[in-house]
Amino acid sequence: MIRLAVVSDATQLQQDIPKQLEKFGYRATVVAQPDELFTFNPADRYDLVLIALKRDAGEEYRLASRIREISSIGVIVLCADGASVDERVKGFKSGADLVLVPPLEACELAAAGDNLARRLDRREISAAVPIRRESENWKLDRIAWELVAPGGKAIHLTAGEFRFISCLVETPGLPVTRSAIAAALGHDHRTYDPRRLDAVVRRLRRKAEALVGSVLPLRAAHASGYVFTAAVTVI
Repeated sequence: MIRLAVVSDATQLQQDIPKQLEKFGYRATVVAQPDELFTFNPADRYDLVLIALKRDAGEEYRLASRIREISSIGVIVLCADGASVDERVKGFKSGADLVLVPPLEACELAAAGDNLARRLDRREISAAVPIRRESENWKLDRIAWELVAPGGKAIHLTAGEFRFISCLVETPGLPVTRSAIAAALGHDHRTYDPRRLDAVVRRLRRKAEALVGSVLPLRAAHASGYVFTAAVTVI
């Protein structure tokens, strides 16, 4: 069963979509307030999110962008009726995986969602295979608390960042659950706020871009946790 979050300010859509999608094997949940998605990682509870907000022009794109910053969940944006090509392009640039235009039939949404869910599954499988070419190895220096990029530039890590990366590189290419990460950070996963972990990830990604000019080989594992996707040597 595919778990779909429906973020919409249209009452009719909120009522119709969940019921119509049940026969296609979906469990659709209406999320009345967009900010509810950020009290946890959306991928921990949903496979896909459908965004259909009309009360503020561009809000659906801003929400898609916020979700993409913290989560690997599949994002579908429903544009306004008659949206131009430029408007649809904005949706893709905001981070949406699919941009649809009304009128939208449940069978079309289900078929599009099925394909997207399958692609996400394949993306996870490919992410679970680390890059093994020696020239592209990253290094984790346990003494200096530094993550060293293949080119030799280093990211100095805080204590929390070091524990987080150390946890991931024990099994490079394999997802590590959020509960395991929370434990590695010294917290009880039942009370640990997932937004704190997401903040660590965002900070590390910004550091990598600023200090080593490289994209950190770190991905959110769909409905699981995080994975370090490159080969790494611990020194």
